[in-house]
Amino acid sequence: MIGATFSICAVFFAAEVTETSYDVSGATLADVWKDIQAKGPRDDEGKAWPGKATPSLVSDCSVKGEATSGAHDPCPDRLMWTVTLTATFTWGVETEILLPRWTGRDRACAAAQREWDRFLAALRTHETGHHDEAKKALAAAVPLAGATAGAHDCSEPVAGSIARAAIEGPFQAEEKRIAEAIEAAGDPYDERTGHGANQEAVLDTAIACAPNDRVERHGTRSRPIARRPTPPQSRTSGGTCPDTRGTTSAHRRAWPSPSDTP
Repeated sequence: MIGATFSICAVFFAAEVTETSYDVSGATLADVWKDIQAKGPRDDEGKAWPGKATPSLVSDCSVKGEATSGAHDPCPDRLMWTVTLTATFTWGVETEILLPRWTGRDRACAAAQREWDRFLAALRTHETGHHDEAKKALAAAVPLAGATAGAHDCSEPVAGSIARAAIEGPFQAEEKRIAEAIEAAGDPYDERTGHGANQEAVLDTAIACAPNDRVERHGTRSRPIARRPTPPQSRTSGGTCPDTRGTTSAHRRAWPSPSDTP
């Protein structure tokens, strides 16, 4: 028995966590906070937040297939084709984190720099925590490891299409189920952490730099800054099984042949 391996829904896995930024400015931390409120990512209700975590479900589906034919008088060519597919599913989570970048940090006094660095590190910790929670949700969902399907038809391409659909159906259903599980993990995490406040993700806007670089204190501390992550997104390449070729004599061969694979 000969088998050929090909992919119907392959994706290349990138780094698990990537970080991007948006620029904010201001002479003081209080000014920077105002700019964050103006430029920060917004939720569905239009509320601005300084940070954002976007987890995405990524998947891979590798398939081994075989096509066999046997004598069958009712078929036009007197051959009945059997296509058997065995798929292995792989699941992962990638998260993009968006954080503010204070363009005037290097011109600020040491006290303001320390507070900004501390705040940014705490915000990063909170947002990365959303990625960790998404991975836990994926593991807890116990995702389907694979599927097997077979189909018979007088036409080899038709048999292959039927078997392929029987593989893609469970794959897509599992993708939807896992994405929902990942999305549901965000709210409990934010509740436990106070949207980052319990992780010290709060900017102290009371720190200001005096002309002689002395630290003055005024105002109040900002509200917690970590936002609820956007719903996870799933993505696959959307590929399909290659077309097959018929034959007029009974035989057994790999399905599809190596030359058929992309």
